[in-house]
Parts: sequence; structure tokens; C-alpha cells
Amino acid sequence: MDIIEVGRKIYYDKITGEVIVVTGEFRGSNDLVSETTIEQDFEIYKDLSNRTVESVGCIKLEYGEFRDELAKSKSCFVNLETMKLEFIYDDKETEEQVNKGLVLEQRIADLELILSELLLDI
Repeated sequence: MDIIEVGRKIYYDKITGEVIVVTGEFRGSNDLVSETTIEQDFEIYKDLSNRTVESVGCIKLEYGEFRDELAKSKSCFVNLETMKLEFIYDDKETEEQVNKGLVLEQRIADLELILSELLLDI
């Protein structure tokens, strides 16, 4: 039995960037967990069913991606110029803590890439 991981989907208004629905993320055996289609989500979520598919964008996240940011932020929106999520926090201290974590994660990813390139050159 295989274990699969399904990441969240962020549905947003294509004109304003306002997040409409954030779906859950799931991990489990492939006979119990499966990813829903966009059409299924429009049937499941009331806030989507009131809209047209053409007026709503969707960003699919990897399992665990932005988990801390979503948990610690007050809200989020999609920056329509960059098409990236931006988070709004209740206080500056929380925002700084999360941003430090993101910077550290990026630095680790950069170092892993450099290390793998060095190992390939050997």
C-alpha cells in the first residue's frame, strides 16, 4: 500500500488576488486519499460554487508547503504581478520570525544545490 501526499490548493479571485478558499492537505494510503479536481472543488466549496470557473485562479502547493506561514498569518493574498502568495500577520514579531525561517530555508536549499553540483564535478 502506497502513501500519497496531497498538497493544498489556494483558490483566488483573478481580479483582486483575494484568497477565496484554501483546501486542506492530506496524507494517507492511496486507497483512502486522492486529489480532487477543480470541478469537484467547485461543487464541494460553497464560496467557489457562487463563482464562475473563469473568474477564479488556483495555485497548487506541495504537501507541507507554506504550512507554517498559513498557520501563523492572519490572512494571505495572491500578488497578481508575481503570482505568489503574500502573508499578512497580526504583529511584526511573528512576521520577522517567519521571514527568518524562510530565509534560512532558502539558504539551506542554495547550499544543497551547490553541494550537489560540487559532488557531480568530482
